[in-house]
Formats: sequence, C-alpha cells, structure tokens
Amino acid sequence: MGVVTVKSLRYYAWTSCQSCLGVPDVRVNTEPFPGYTAGRGILALGSLLTLCSNPAFSFDIPSAALAGSVLQQTNLFSVAGQTGGKIAGILGLLLVISGWRPRITGPLQWWISWSIPIAFRLPDGGDHITSNLALILLPVTLLDSRQWVWREPAERASALRKSFFAAHGIVIRVQVSLIYLHAAFAKLDITEWVNGTALYYWLTSPMYGAPLSWQQSLATLLSHPWVVLVATWSVIAFEFTLAGAVFLSKEKRVKLLLPAAGFHAMIAVFLGLSSFFFAMLGALVLYCGFAPDTTLMLSRAGRVTGSPTAGAPPRRLQTWLRLKNSSS
Repeated sequence: MGVVTVKSLRYYAWTSCQSCLGVPDVRVNTEPFPGYTAGRGILALGSLLTLCSNPAFSFDIPSAALAGSVLQQTNLFSVAGQTGGKIAGILGLLLVISGWRPRITGPLQWWISWSIPIAFRLPDGGDHITSNLALILLPVTLLDSRQWVWREPAERASALRKSFFAAHGIVIRVQVSLIYLHAAFAKLDITEWVNGTALYYWLTSPMYGAPLSWQQSLATLLSHPWVVLVATWSVIAFEFTLAGAVFLSKEKRVKLLLPAAGFHAMIAVFLGLSSFFFAMLGALVLYCGFAPDTTLMLSRAGRVTGSPTAGAPPRRLQTWLRLKNSSS
C-alpha cells in the first residue's frame, strides 16, 4: 500500500472538486496558444497597478492637441471622466484577471490599455507595449468561446481556427522579439552604452537612478572599469539573446523566462519601473509560451495512470479514481 502524502491528498482534493464542478481534465490543453491566459492576466495586472497607484487627475487628455479627434472622443477617460474612468478601468481589469468570458473582456482590456497611455500624463514604454499586445490578442479573444478561461470550450476549435491562433502566436513572438532587438540596437547609438559606462550614470542618477541610500555603494562598485564595462555590455548582449530567441523552440524559450524575468525585476527594483516590469513579464510569458496552470501541480503529484512512484497517489487512491472515472 502506498503512503498517503500531502501531494497525494492535494491531487485527491483537486480531482474531487473537478468532478463536482464539472471542470475538464486540466491536462487537456484548451489554450489558443501557450501562455495566452497567463500573459493576458499579467498584462492586465500591470495596467491595474498603473491605475491604482496614480490619482485620478493624472489621467487627462490634452484637449488642445486632440480636440475633436477620435482618440479624444472614444478614450475611456473622455467617456467616463477622470474618476469614473479610473474606477471603470479598475473594475474592468479585475474582470479580465478573473478569467470571465474572453470574448467580452478581450475588447474591454484593449480599450482600457489603449486609453491609459493616451490619457496618462507620465506614460512609460510598458503602457504602450501592453496596448500593442492587447490589440494583437483582440482577434484571438473574440474567437475564444470559453465562459471561463479555466474551463474547456463548448466547441472544439476547427483546424482553421487553430491555424489562426497559431499565426497570432507567431505575430506576438515577432513583436516581442522586435522590442528587444530595437532596445539593443538603440543602445549602440549612444556613446555611454558603447564605451561601457551607461549603467554608472543610470544607477547613480539622482532623478532616475537607484534609491539614494544605495547609490554610494553602487557608485563605489561601478567605479571599477571592468565591473561597469561587463555589466553594461551584458545588458546589450542579453537583449540580443532575447531577440534571437524567436528562432528557438518553445522548450528552449521557456528556459529563458526566469533569467529574463529577473532582468526586468532588477530594472523595477533599481529604477522603480514596476508597471513596466509587469508589461514585460506578460510579454515574456506570451513570447516563451509558458502556461503556469494546474498541469504542473498534477505532474508533480503524479498521474493516476502512472506507477506509484515518490509523490504519486497511493494504490488504493489510484484504484478508487479509476473506478470513479469509469463509472462517470
């Protein structure tokens, strides 16, 4: 008889809930393409952070520049006002993150993410990246028939629809690759990046740099020529690596996700670009095709049909699950 472990009980609890709620086997992939659900959610989380961390008066459209234009008339903050637009945007993004009806929340996410960089007085590149990716994802969400992204669609996708989804996955990967390629090539036109001193100036800048309490230590460390040279050129080399990852297989791209997320986490910590971090993390999840769903949890807990290895459900539980599945 196998030994009951925490992982086995977790597997049993999930399977029971799965049966009661009518949730399909999560090992059946129902995503339009890998990373779709997680990427959308993270992008929405970044936009939500921008709305929650800034006062309503920060979102305003300069009437002199856009008077009478479509951008002004259809923007969320023109339609609902500054306070109303902020509240509506927060509620809409929470709905996106919940996973409810992508056909409805997909256009909603694009409208909100498109409105933010137009109306926000201090937008950054992350807001524009989120807007662009939400636009590319829009046709995919309109064809996503699931009521919840955690459930299997009522109808199986046709071969034509699968090809459409795959094509959009390629477009997204090309878009993210071009973001990193542009960032790397743009640095080669700046003298400080080419001579390897740019990080010293960025991190010790009193306006844009690291927290003031860290700057003395960073200045001392980056005063060593080889340290600042290697650190600066490593940024360019890593961006070229990420740009070239578009030609790698999904399995190899996924291996770059963790170091790339760490790279952007350091940017967030040292330069304070937290919303930019979530925009790029969402882009990376879509780019690498990483789908952090319960399949990972179940693979660690062991499969019903597998042998009772370490961490797998005990034999009695396996037998009970087989009988339950065969009778349903």
